Amino acid sequence: MNPVFVTYYTPPYSVHAGPWEQSLRDQGHLTWHIQKIGDRGSWRLNCGYKHIFIKQMLETFKRPVVWLDVDARVLARPTLFADLIEKGYDFAAYFIPRKLMQPGDVPLGNHTSNDGIAAGTMLFNDTPASHALLAHWHARDIGQHYAEQFVLGEAWHLHNEDIELKTSRLPQSYCHIVNHKWRQGEEGPTVIEHLQASRQLKRKAGRRAHSQR
Repeated sequence: MNPVFVTYYTPPYSVHAGPWEQSLRDQGHLTWHIQKIGDRGSWRLNCGYKHIFIKQMLETFKRPVVWLDVDARVLARPTLFADLIEKGYDFAAYFIPRKLMQPGDVPLGNHTSNDGIAAGTMLFNDTPASHALLAHWHARDIGQHYAEQFVLGEAWHLHNEDIELKTSRLPQSYCHIVNHKWRQGEEGPTVIEHLQASRQLKRKAGRRAHSQR
């Protein structure tokens, strides 16, 4: 079964909606859903809506979904997802090696050896274990971290064995940050690229605030 590619965006990111959709259309025979939402009050709250939206998409389409941040661009046909679904994986994401994590960003604390999870590209199969992961993500999302992917990382490290979650670690080519160095041994053609639009918007906001002083 092929997944539905989904995302949402707030008004400041509207410029990315068209290119996101076009990059999927260019690959042919893919299904997607993109939705504009209102600003929820802060960058953290806007990003924190992600687990709620993904759950809604699973319930709406009743089939696997692939979340792609709206600043993502699909540069080649993402055939890996259908293969993972066929093999019965519940969840797939790109895991950030522990050695590359900043001390404050390590899920469950710097004293652990936990890898992080990049939340820009994620597969959620329509399975009980996948829904359980979303429920644990939701339950832990009480604002204890600045970015929602750390909350997801904590939920995964705490509960993936309890809920018998079958996880695939995506290659970097499926969550490659533009101009970012490749991990050794993973060099190759990019399938899904992320433009890090939030960083660009924050820099612009900072420059505007500085010029108004």
